[in-house]
Amino acid sequence: MHALYRINLCRGEDRSFPVTLVYHNPETGAREAADITGRRFLMKVRSEPEGEVLARLSTDDGSIMLGKMIDREFVETSEEATTILIQFSHDITEKLIGQRMVYDLFVISGDGPDELRQCLMAGEVKAMASSCYG
Repeated sequence: MHALYRINLCRGEDRSFPVTLVYHNPETGAREAADITGRRFLMKVRSEPEGEVLARLSTDDGSIMLGKMIDREFVETSEEATTILIQFSHDITEKLIGQRMVYDLFVISGDGPDELRQCLMAGEVKAMASSCYG
């Protein structure tokens, strides 16, 4: 099962947002941040669910970073990572303008023919043509 979220982007804007991954610990009954240290992530933005890939963000290319939240700020770290920072550069937001799209966010295990992708989040992307902030 995966989460559903909507992402709003503005034309030509660099947009970053953190996502902390949590799970239900069956032993304690509490929600806890998942340790994602060393994991790989991939986000694909498409014109429609099975449509053309319009943007690709990943830990491999640095557009998704691993870290944790400290005092409401994202801090990149290679140890005890619990949060990913998804970064849409202005180059990406510029070309997505005026479209309603969908995205999938995957955690990737393995490499090559043994690669396994598990969907963590999915949803809609809305790219707005004018300034988002007034």
